[in-house]
Amino acid sequence: MMKVLLVFLFMTLLYMFMLIPIFFILFHEIAQPCVNIERTLIFLYDSTLGVFDYEQVPYWSEYNLRWVVAVTFHVVIANLFLLNYLISALSTIYEEVYEIGDF
Repeated sequence: MMKVLLVFLFMTLLYMFMLIPIFFILFHEIAQPCVNIERTLIFLYDSTLGVFDYEQVPYWSEYNLRWVVAVTFHVVIANLFLLNYLISALSTIYEEVYEIGDF
């Protein structure tokens, strides 16, 4: 069971570390949550949980559409991908425990 949990945490961190440079490079000059690497990681984690705001970039900015598309893409993909993996991991654990008869 711990192996499945560790794989899930590894995949989550890998996904976050894959997106940190993308968000930092694209938005470090215009978006407050992406001014440095640490804040970008915190923003990506928070937005995965649903705590985000599209108004971090001014509406009149030429990067506003890019910001909205990037954040929406991240939220949708992260939630679908990670929730799907979590459900499959939990069903695998349930099957293993059910076979043992420890459930």
